[in-house]
Formats: sequence, C-alpha cells, structure tokens
Amino acid sequence: MKRFIRNLLYLWVFGLWQFTHAEGFLSRAEKNELDTKVGINILSYTHATHLAVSANSSGPAVAFYYEGKNIFSNHIFYGSNASVGSSPSNINHAYHLVGMNNLTTYRPRGGTNLDIDLTLRLGYDVLRREYDTPFALSLGIRMLTNSTLSSLSPTFPQLTSFYANIEASGLIALQPKLDFEYFIAFSPLLNASVNVPKTDNILEGRRLKITEGYGISLALGTRYYVSNKAYFFAQIIASYTHWGQSSTGRITTAPTTTEQVILPNVSTDVYYPASHTTQAGIRIGYGF
Repeated sequence: MKRFIRNLLYLWVFGLWQFTHAEGFLSRAEKNELDTKVGINILSYTHATHLAVSANSSGPAVAFYYEGKNIFSNHIFYGSNASVGSSPSNINHAYHLVGMNNLTTYRPRGGTNLDIDLTLRLGYDVLRREYDTPFALSLGIRMLTNSTLSSLSPTFPQLTSFYANIEASGLIALQPKLDFEYFIAFSPLLNASVNVPKTDNILEGRRLKITEGYGISLALGTRYYVSNKAYFFAQIIASYTHWGQSSTGRITTAPTTTEQVILPNVSTDVYYPASHTTQAGIRIGYGF
C-alpha cells in the first residue's frame, strides 16, 4: 500500500508537468455524453462510539460501487454515485444504542454492518481542455445509512444521515492512455436520525434525532484507457464521518419476548452516543 501511495504521488508531480506540456493526447473531454464507472470497494471499516466503555465494531468491508456523470459542452455537469456494502463485524461486547444493555442479559460479540451511500450532484468544470478536466467544483446531497445487526438483539437501530456535499475533483492527462484523477469532499450534516424500530420484542419504536456532524472523503487514483472512452481505474479511498449525540427516547420490551435473554416488560431510556466511522482502502473497476 505504501508503495502504491508513493507511485501515485510521483504521478501527481508528473501530471503537473504534463499540464503545460501535453501533446498528442486523445480527445477525452466528453461533451453531452455520459461517463459511467462500475467497481468494487475493498475497505477496512471501523464504527466507534465516544464512550468510556466503547461499543466499537470493526472489520473488512466490501461494497459495490456505481458512478455516473453527464457532461455538457457549456462546462456544466450533473451526476450521482452509490455504494452498497457490508462487513462482518467484531463488536466490543456492548450495543451501540446506550441503554439497550438494560433490556437483555446477552452481550454481543459479533454482527454484520450494512451500509448504503448515495450522492446526487451538480457541478461546473472550472478548467477543461480537449483531453482532460483538471479542476471542477460541485455541490451535492448525500444520504448515508448504517445498520449493525447482531444476533439476539432486542431491536436493530438504523442510522440515516443527510449531508450537503462541497466537492472538488479533477482529471489530469499524464500520457496518451493514462490519467490521474482526484476527488475530495467536505460534508456538513443537514439532518440525521436513529430509527429504533418496533419488533416482536419492542412494543413501540422511536426516532432519535441527531443535529451535529460532518464527513470528509478523499479518492486518488489513475485511469488506463483501452479505447477513447473505455478504461480501467484504481483508486485509494478514505473517509471520516462524525455524528454528535442523539436525543433520548424510552422503549419497553413486550410482556412475552421471543428470546430468553431478552427481559420481558422492562422500560429504559436509550440514546445513540457521539460516534464516528472511518474507512480506508482501494476501489477498482471499469469505466465507459
């Protein structure tokens, strides 16, 4: 991985030189066309709560990735990207939802993380040449959902967040068949909530609001063209997402529960503590 990062930095320096010395490149600055990527993310994933007794979940993650971009001759573009993934999770003997330990004698040791990440954007190519687009700015709306599922849990909270994305990106031609690309985004939180659903063991669901948070994401990589439009790509990707503490809600277990470890007819106040998620890894795929 360190060698890969070092090589990308070398390509970046070389790309700056090529920015003013580019000749003989293919015409790849699409006009009124769709640029599409499909690929796979291979990540190291950690979700941690900010408590003295932290309820952390971590493990390798795999996600399927899609990106589409409609580019117009007047430098304006719109597009979207989406990823859907999961990971086996090592859970640190505590539930992410504070207070849920009061409803059961069981302490989780493992589970599964499920994540859906969707962004819609509108942008402008600030710098565009016939063969690349070195600098673009865009604004977007991002939706992120996260669930950690563990066996014998009284309920399965789902964290859903909406963000305003502020993005910078670029595509720099290095050689006739090789491009360097980058993407960086800052995402202040617009709205977030934790849905605590009603189940056979929980009499009534709750929705806990979160009002503070942000995210940062980065991608650096290269494209290798096999034709004027088609290419393979590889990227280093990383992200950090932070949430503040949620509001508090009261939940009650049913008089008769489906599992012996879940205590019947018990009420407790629950909330989602301040937390963060970190992801780092690679993205590989095909574009056309």
